[in-house]
Amino acid sequence: MKAEKMFSKKLMKDFESQGINRREFLKYCAATAAIFGLSELDFASKVAHALEMQSKKPPVIWLEGLACAGCTISLTQSLNPPVASVILDKISLRQHDTIMAAAGHLVEEVYDETVRAGGFILIVEGAIPSADDRYC
Repeated sequence: MKAEKMFSKKLMKDFESQGINRREFLKYCAATAAIFGLSELDFASKVAHALEMQSKKPPVIWLEGLACAGCTISLTQSLNPPVASVILDKISLRQHDTIMAAAGHLVEEVYDETVRAGGFILIVEGAIPSADDRYC
C-alpha cells in the first residue's frame, strides 16, 4: 500500500496548517513503530485511520442572536460532562463568537467553508429579530 493512499487530502491539509508535512508525519510514525517493535506501515495506517475518524466529528456553527450570552455562560459552567470534553471530543465547533480563540478573516474562512460543505449542526442562541427582513 502506498503511503499516499493512507491519507486523505483534508487530513494532510490539517497537518500542513500546523506545519507538519507528510514526510515528517511518516518519520514520526516510523520512529514510534520502531520503539514499540511494530511494522511501520501497519502502525502508520492505523494512526492515519484514527486521525481520519477524529476528523469525522459533526461540524457545529453556533450563532448568537439578540442574546446576552447567558446560554453560553451556562454551558461553559456545566460539570457533567465538562464543556471542554464536549467541544474538544464530541463536536467540531467551527463558529462561536464567545468561545473560539480565532478572530477576523480566519473565522470567516472557516465559517464559509463549513456552510459550503453543508451537513453542519446549527445552534442559535437568543432571540431572532423578525421586525425587519434585513437581519435574517
